[in-house]
Amino acid sequence: MHLLPPTYLPAYLAQQQVPLDDAIARLTEAENGGAAALLRVYESAVFSSQIEGSKVTLSIFKATIEAAGSKPKPRDVQEVYDLVLAYQFAKAHPLNGANLLEAQRIASELLVHANDRGAWRTKGVKVGNAFTTVYMAAHQSMVPKLMEQLMAETAALLNKKLPTAEVFYYASLLHLAFVKIHPFIDGNGRTGRLLEKWFLAHHLGPIAWSIGSERFTIRNLDEYYDTLAAMGPDWGTLDWDQCVPFLLILSKALPVK
Repeated sequence: MHLLPPTYLPAYLAQQQVPLDDAIARLTEAENGGAAALLRVYESAVFSSQIEGSKVTLSIFKATIEAAGSKPKPRDVQEVYDLVLAYQFAKAHPLNGANLLEAQRIASELLVHANDRGAWRTKGVKVGNAFTTVYMAAHQSMVPKLMEQLMAETAALLNKKLPTAEVFYYASLLHLAFVKIHPFIDGNGRTGRLLEKWFLAHHLGPIAWSIGSERFTIRNLDEYYDTLAAMGPDWGTLDWDQCVPFLLILSKALPVK
């Protein structure tokens, strides 16, 4: 079983409506050489945290960080700041399994017990609440081998020169496979969105970190969750033929005329 197959690429290309190269060029010009790089990381962390239920806004986060400096921050702000640190770590390090674990360890400082930070989970997890299970992740006994395979396939793709459309396809598929495996006790959504950009940045360069995918997702949250749910309620019965609508979300975050 391949976790990142080219199987769905023809359907993805047929349904892709964003002129990707033009959109990347437009974003590069708008960013003016990366002067707003730190702000983009703040935005990524704030909006990714909001997807998981955080109430911290970008303005509140920036004001609190500026006022607090090195002093302790309120817990909700610190959770977002930990994710900022994880994004900054990813920007400075190559994408591989060890660094992915370290990024999750940084991001989950306040989310999970110390033994569960930077480590594959050893317990079952479900997505949902006390009353409803939306998704049952892969069994914990499968996680180490699944992640070993996922990162091996990722490494192979990192070593290839890919057309822009394939970069977006595989970045989105990597995000999707990761969140469906759900390898951590907590922080899977945050880490999956970070992982997606990490892959993009390897192929596209630093401009990838300025793509507003987290902002787009929080503004289109129903689409995000509906496309995830359409694939099925548990790892063992996922219908991967339904993955293309989710894969197309990332490119919709790019600026278009």
